[in-house]
Amino acid sequence: MVGPDKVQEDTSAFFNGLLERKFSEAEKLLYSIELGLVFYKSSRRASSKKVENNPDYIKGYIKALEGMLTAARSGDDRTFINRTAPDAGNLEEHRRQFTVFVRNSSLHSAFDRGFFSGWLDFIVHQQKFLGEKKTV
Repeated sequence: MVGPDKVQEDTSAFFNGLLERKFSEAEKLLYSIELGLVFYKSSRRASSKKVENNPDYIKGYIKALEGMLTAARSGDDRTFINRTAPDAGNLEEHRRQFTVFVRNSSLHSAFDRGFFSGWLDFIVHQQKFLGEKKTV
């Protein structure tokens, strides 16, 4: 996940909100994530991380989160977030595909890499979330 610890914590809580269908909570966290990333990219601490410091990367990441919230809230089965079966094999396949998009910097813009990084973070979080539910 991108940004400082507080943004990472908020992003994790945002993903939990999506998975638990707590959309009002997720929306508040999205605003906090966006503010945290905007302040982070303008700080000196971000200068050592090229990708995270790129405004287009951050815009792409935020747009992915906004899209997840809108799609999950809609409940429309045609959207990726609502039609993706939450099983380990399916999530692993999507994780691999998103990883390829994120790593392929020569074919994708910073915005695209940020966008797919947001989705990759969600898939990885969902894998952990499902793993925790199985052990409980």
